[in-house]
Amino acid sequence: MAKGGIVVSTPGRKRLLKLGLLLENANKMQLVIAKAQAEEAIDLMKVGFRKTTDPYGDKWPKRRGVLRKDGSRGRPPKRTRGKRVMSDTGRMKSSLKVTRVTRVGWQVSVSVDYADHHQRPKKGKGGKLKRERRMMVPDEDLGMPRSWRKGIGLATSDAIHAYIAGQRR
Repeated sequence: MAKGGIVVSTPGRKRLLKLGLLLENANKMQLVIAKAQAEEAIDLMKVGFRKTTDPYGDKWPKRRGVLRKDGSRGRPPKRTRGKRVMSDTGRMKSSLKVTRVTRVGWQVSVSVDYADHHQRPKKGKGGKLKRERRMMVPDEDLGMPRSWRKGIGLATSDAIHAYIAGQRR
């Protein structure tokens, strides 16, 4: 052996070669991980629709009646009575899509125009909210809820393991 050299046993050499292969494909692996995380986020949003809860586990407010000119509220429309909040047609839930995946992140969106009114309701006259807040995705100010951290963490781990297993072939 030459001075200053290292000896790598056969099993260690195989690990180093595998690691080198993974590093060569790091960009592809980052995309695979980001896609898995985005799909998990959509699954978590669908759980919220099924349970009628926000990402933090708080129940969505019940449907209120139509606001009348005098400020009072009537009953909710007949077509929505007895149905889950934000699930009467299923249009919003079925519009959840992964819209962008990059090596550094991902974006999911709800492609109905009224989704933002539930996520971030505007204030009306007198400072009262025009609509009750029914979050579908975590709020930046409140941070990532534990259930989402856990779900996305597991999706990340599963994607890494699946990717490495695919590299062995």
